[in-house]
Amino acid sequence: MSELGKLLTIGVVAEVHHGVPPAEPVRWHNELLLDRTAELLDKAVSALRELSLDALVLLGDLSNYADDASLGHVARTVAAPEMPVYVVPGNHDIDGHPDAVERFSRQLRHPGIVVAPALVETESELPVMLVGLRRDARSNDLSSVSPGSMTDVKAHSTVVFSHFPLLPLSGQLESAGLRHAGDLSNRENLLQEVDQIPGPVIAVHGHLHVRASQAAGKLLQLSCAALVEPPHEVTI
Repeated sequence: MSELGKLLTIGVVAEVHHGVPPAEPVRWHNELLLDRTAELLDKAVSALRELSLDALVLLGDLSNYADDASLGHVARTVAAPEMPVYVVPGNHDIDGHPDAVERFSRQLRHPGIVVAPALVETESELPVMLVGLRRDARSNDLSSVSPGSMTDVKAHSTVVFSHFPLLPLSGQLESAGLRHAGDLSNRENLLQEVDQIPGPVIAVHGHLHVRASQAAGKLLQLSCAALVEPPHEVTI
């Protein structure tokens, strides 16, 4: 423990999709309970707060339509004085408007909430990298926005939180008969950037609505399942 420092306990919520539900049911792997997103988020946050977490992370797709009301509701629900909250945007949070990224950051701007892109030093001396997003107005492609060079990080290990995966999962999902929601347009560039981080890296992501894990070299990738669809998971 002396080398790693204080144990860090982080609660993770992925795929809230808060907003006015559409008229027709929506399915991904299972039916998305879009009419119960506020209830599911309340239950998830209440359960996680009982665990005396060191931090809470939202892995993007806080909203279903990138609207201010939904983003603001989620921010008010998760903001808490007793622990920091780290937030990365998802593809549903960054629409085609030129100010979409700024609007997302503005709605999440509450005391104790850190919004990507950011590099956070935690009490355990474990650096946390939060990956942001930008959307190309012409192609509609999404690319990552990182907080800057990580080559100077001096730590035993680093945790990277991103909405999108760093390692490809399309083949595994296809083999399992599951749908794939697409990748970052610069996924390989982000992977190369993270590879420059000294020491082991744990990358934690959402987006694909699956629970999975895979390793490549010094990188361990953990995929977090969705809150909005059964079995309504959160991750510790």
